[in-house]
Amino acid sequence: MYKNDGGDIIQERLKSKLIKNNIFVLNDFDLRDCYIVNDKILTSNGYDLTKLDCLYYMNADEQSEHQLEILNALSISGVKLINPYNSHINARDKFVSNFILRKNNISVPRASLIPYKDNDKIKVIFDLFKTVILKPRNRHGGKGIQKFTSYETFKDFQEFVNGYVDNFYFEEFIDFGDHDYRIEIFNGNVIGTYAREKTHTFKTNISSGGIMRPCSVSNEQISLAQKAVESLKITTSIVDIVTDRNKRNYILEVNPIMGIFVEAGMKYSDKSIIKNPDLSYSNDELKLNVLVNYIKQIIE
Repeated sequence: MYKNDGGDIIQERLKSKLIKNNIFVLNDFDLRDCYIVNDKILTSNGYDLTKLDCLYYMNADEQSEHQLEILNALSISGVKLINPYNSHINARDKFVSNFILRKNNISVPRASLIPYKDNDKIKVIFDLFKTVILKPRNRHGGKGIQKFTSYETFKDFQEFVNGYVDNFYFEEFIDFGDHDYRIEIFNGNVIGTYAREKTHTFKTNISSGGIMRPCSVSNEQISLAQKAVESLKITTSIVDIVTDRNKRNYILEVNPIMGIFVEAGMKYSDKSIIKNPDLSYSNDELKLNVLVNYIKQIIE
């Protein structure tokens, strides 16, 4: 698990709950330091992770390609991953996620994946979308997302990244007002909701200055979020939804992990301006209990 933003405290609470349920817990290792010899998947100090029944992983800030290789090997070895490996990979890739959701008739922004040098098609996308969002496919927290209102402004950026990318992933910009909606889901059930009010010109991410606030979500938004996680076959996620000026809902992202434990995050993170979380999204204890019960079902 992540250790910043109160994650170290949450990790100890989770470990304590699991031990009280007579469940062996291994948590003092880093997936980025694991290695494989033949069919053994080993931590840096030699523990064989294939002995585990399941692995709960939740650390967006410290992901690496090597870590993904380790997760894949664990999945092949029969260790139950929360989230499943293929679901995690599909949700992590913003282009793939959008593509899967669209194929399942779920409302997402119009999107396009275009080779780097195909300027003619890039111009068509700018003519079609008008305002274009360029998204790195595998990053989180709003990092690297750019907004362009014309092909001319994009072309300078295109020249700047020459040689570093093979293609561009574009989404149509959805003008959604001052906040988005976040719906936390575990095993198909909603376990929390809140909104993020933007202070950035178009991003709501907390790392971009977004401010959490209570909100009411509609049944339509809940149904949309549940259909999205079902389509991606993901166990736990936090789904980002926006509503445009015509009151139509769009899914912007189905996160490949739960997000953070909000209460601890707000209290201990230097990213959060508000330190006393509203009761409406004070769900850390609920999340921990749901997770423990799910792990117990896997083991039993």
